[in-house]
Amino acid sequence: MATDTTKTEAAQPTLAEYEKRIVAQIEDAEARLAKFEERAKEYRLKAEISAIDGLKVARENLEKKVAALSTTSQANVVRAKADIDTTAASLKTSLDQFARKLSSLTEKK
Repeated sequence: MATDTTKTEAAQPTLAEYEKRIVAQIEDAEARLAKFEERAKEYRLKAEISAIDGLKVARENLEKKVAALSTTSQANVVRAKADIDTTAASLKTSLDQFARKLSSLTEKK
């Protein structure tokens, strides 16, 4: 029995590894947002600049959740991770959609 538990625990990433993975996603989002903002300003797309600001707020919320994870009680870590995963996936989807929209707008001009 003890070996089964050990195998299961070894398969799960540690909290530090998990945080590192999410921080990498946040940094990727930040880089993409900087590129989007530069392109939107270049084409003077005011509505898109406002949308970028909204995406920045979503990124900041994800950062706050990751920061709060270190102070989360062990009993709530699984729920907090699930919430962070959902938020990260939502941010990535929003960034992908915005990239397609910005690309189509800047190709027309």
